[in-house]
Amino acid sequence: MKIKRKGFTLIEVLSVIAILGIIMSIVVPRIGNYNKSAKKAMFLSDAKTIMTAIELYNVEAEDLIYDSDTIDEVKAKLLPEGDESKKYLNNWPSEFPRGVETVGDLKGFIQDPNKTAYYERNTQSN
Repeated sequence: MKIKRKGFTLIEVLSVIAILGIIMSIVVPRIGNYNKSAKKAMFLSDAKTIMTAIELYNVEAEDLIYDSDTIDEVKAKLLPEGDESKKYLNNWPSEFPRGVETVGDLKGFIQDPNKTAYYERNTQSN
């Protein structure tokens, strides 16, 4: 009389766990790279949109935006409070790449968005 086996042996379970571990060690780092690429694409798109708005503003306004102007000064000019007819953008990005503080920095980011300095975490304590 044959005994029917129910379930899996310990070797079978350990083999499956080992295979899943190997697959996860390959997949997980790639997911992190996709998030980084998506963030870079979002930053680049926002930067190009802002630069286009700056060009339109400089053509129409008397008070020009220069490369030395900070991002906050640019925001105040492109999105003035209260006057909807003078807005050059509908919304403002929630964050910028690390180290982008002026219009000149924004232009530099558009020219070379692959610099690691834009994406490194700040390790200094404030």
